[in-house]
Amino acid sequence: MLDTLLTIFEKRSPSQLKKFQALPKQLGQQYSSHVLNYLDKYVPYWESLGLDLESVIDAYLKMVDQYMYYQVKFYKHGKYPYEKDPEGTLQKTRELYENPHDMKAYMAGLSLSLILWKSHYLITSFFRECILQHKESINDYLEVGVGHGFYFSEAFSLLNQGSRKHALDISPVSLQMTGHLMEYFHENAAYESIQADFLQFNKKKEQFDYIVMGEVLEHTERPDLFFEKTRQLLRPEGKLFFSTCVNCPMIDHLYRYKTVDGIREMAETSNLRIVAERIIPAEDLPMSEVVKNKITINYAALAVKDK
Repeated sequence: MLDTLLTIFEKRSPSQLKKFQALPKQLGQQYSSHVLNYLDKYVPYWESLGLDLESVIDAYLKMVDQYMYYQVKFYKHGKYPYEKDPEGTLQKTRELYENPHDMKAYMAGLSLSLILWKSHYLITSFFRECILQHKESINDYLEVGVGHGFYFSEAFSLLNQGSRKHALDISPVSLQMTGHLMEYFHENAAYESIQADFLQFNKKKEQFDYIVMGEVLEHTERPDLFFEKTRQLLRPEGKLFFSTCVNCPMIDHLYRYKTVDGIREMAETSNLRIVAERIIPAEDLPMSEVVKNKITINYAALAVKDK
């Protein structure tokens, strides 16, 4: 599988191949083993969706091209697409989320970034660490914005069998993909699938022990309301795992965090206290240079209700 991936990248994008080949030296043998296991596991799954590895790589490269396009415009104008054209951006976002073909390709390409991007690999590792550290206290697990379903499937594998799992997304395509993934890897898996706007999600307060929002906040107009809703739904000893990014323009990114402190302050305003975090710039540069040049910073944290 790995040789096939390398061959395709050599033809399609030598620059992406070079970046990928540099990662084992940076991240070590554990990363290299993870890549092999990931490809052995997920290439057959993608094929079950009608996507061969070449199609997934093409979807990934299309996503990278879009990111670079919006990054250049961001450097030039200092604004996300949404900040310049709110209505047009929202319309394009709705069209993407409601189009089964485009959404499936986008999610598959995004899932490949979990092994091709250093930041996504490290955040995924942090996600697993947090789940394993607290699994004995997790009886009710809610994931908001399941996307391609990878995190939800990983949590399902790591959590105790008797815990209740709930997958929520506003996109029916994401829930369908998650359902297919769960059926493929977890036959007869028991979980609740919920299509809803999280802010309209009607559940009793203090119901969940653990809530996950992976790369959701930047896709909303009011992430502060998502933090507040999460705090309401967490039990007194409950925990929130979330990830987001600073200065990361994409067509479906509606809210721009300008600094890491801005993320922390928004969480704290909702009485959520951060107890662990990961801060990972998209480029291997000194943090002062990253901040000065508004280079993307990926961020993940574990938070608890501040008493």
